[in-house]
Amino acid sequence: MRAPQVIALCLVLIAGLVLFAPGVRAAMHTIPAGGQFNQTVTIDSITDVWSYSWSSSVSLHFVVYDAAMTAVDDYTGTSYSGQISWADGAGDYIVRWENTGASSATLTYSLTNPFGDVEHGISTMVLIGAIVAVIIIVVIVLIVVFVVMAGRKQQVSQPPMAGQVWAPPPVGGRCPTCGHTLVAGAKFCEKCGTRFG
Repeated sequence: MRAPQVIALCLVLIAGLVLFAPGVRAAMHTIPAGGQFNQTVTIDSITDVWSYSWSSSVSLHFVVYDAAMTAVDDYTGTSYSGQISWADGAGDYIVRWENTGASSATLTYSLTNPFGDVEHGISTMVLIGAIVAVIIIVVIVLIVVFVVMAGRKQQVSQPPMAGQVWAPPPVGGRCPTCGHTLVAGAKFCEKCGTRFG
């Protein structure tokens, strides 16, 4: 590969990782008094590490529940950060903010899984690459079949055209005009077109 091709391939891979990375969530959300807001994150490989950070206009009760609804992180306040990982166990986790106050809360939060993003992006790029490779192989096979078939049609010898030389039947399997080796029972020379009769 040439340098420009390598650079282009790297740019395509990086773009794929960015476009297909699902693990970044950042937003603002209003939680009414007495209400709650949930987000679900999944840990399904050793590379998954979900980091979270948030802040709120009022104090919130924050809890992270594992698949068995056991609290793995619990905090009450106006801002917090932490993480969950494969060490906490595989499965779906519920990240919950509860507003136990008397007024609405404006929540700003971020959930990120940088290693999971790369893993998912690479998996997606491998799948797309496999599909593209299959398409390329099919096209190459079709081209080879077409070329081989076209080549076979060209190998069929044509009889000489009117006005070409006629010679007595060949002796010794060679054309008496040009000396080309003949196929047994040939009616004409494939090289010079001399007819035998």
